[in-house]
Amino acid sequence: MLIDFRTRTGGSGPPLPVWRTVNAPSWAYWQCIATNGAGRWVAIGVLATNANYTVSAVSDDNGETWQYDGAGSLLPFAGGIHRLIFNAGLFIAVGVYGVATSPNGRTWTNQTASLPYAPSPANGYFTALAFGGIAFMPYRTHSVHGPGAGPWYAKPLPVAENWAEMLGFGTGTVLLISQGGGNGSTVLRWQIGPADYETMPSIPAPIWRGATGFSRSSDGWPGWVFAFPQNQAAVFRSQRADSWDSLPLPRTIPLPVPAYGDGGLLVAGRSNACLRSADGAGFSDYTPVPDPYYVNDLAASGRRYIAVCYDRTGNSGATWQTSKFLILDVPG
Repeated sequence: MLIDFRTRTGGSGPPLPVWRTVNAPSWAYWQCIATNGAGRWVAIGVLATNANYTVSAVSDDNGETWQYDGAGSLLPFAGGIHRLIFNAGLFIAVGVYGVATSPNGRTWTNQTASLPYAPSPANGYFTALAFGGIAFMPYRTHSVHGPGAGPWYAKPLPVAENWAEMLGFGTGTVLLISQGGGNGSTVLRWQIGPADYETMPSIPAPIWRGATGFSRSSDGWPGWVFAFPQNQAAVFRSQRADSWDSLPLPRTIPLPVPAYGDGGLLVAGRSNACLRSADGAGFSDYTPVPDPYYVNDLAASGRRYIAVCYDRTGNSGATWQTSKFLILDVPG
């Protein structure tokens, strides 16, 4: 099905690209999406009828069609997924109670027992980062890193926080950003190696998600690092995490989800708004997410962006009845 939902920038100029829906397997509430960058995309969600069952769906044609293999796609632990990443030939699913890996998105191996810290709500709800052939996961008191299938190594953190985001850079540097509160969000920086994490200037707002991208300097740092707070028409921006400035957004996006690709940095979330930055210097309104869909997660490969969404009119209590995948191809 194609939704013809065109809009123009400022009422003039060429039409913006069209979000179009593709048929997602209807058995699940799809939460996360990732790609290997070579045409395979994997989505993970929980069964609409039983949130204790976590399942995956796979596309081998760049997101156009999706396959769900039933019991063969079950992940080996219960509960929802917080982040799905691809690293060193493996899809890595990070959940509330476990970590699983898959070479193809269809068959999964439980890696939880090999972790130095068992995932649990007491250890903090954590994110994940795939960077330089290493996967990273922060707990409240330690970060854990390894290739995905083990071995895993723990690195102490100077403060205990609930961590919202991890970002990696070409120099072998990792940023860790906390969810924060009234006093802002803690930022830690680690040059991968024997040295410890160092505490950087904080971000003056609670942070939901982060993103990195745009032109890289000679030492491998991106042009900008972005940290998106909840329910604010602003984004915090830095080049090396030594300081942060605030960049206005055209509008607020609840629970913002950014994704960086060759078409720039796109941001969507729990509204119909979609924002884009082509250069990191500013954001503008882009093709809205068509009704009645809100975005749970967003990933990019080249100029293709795929969102896993839910139909906000299909919510019945705690069960999401309908979910869809949306594709946006940003022109050159």
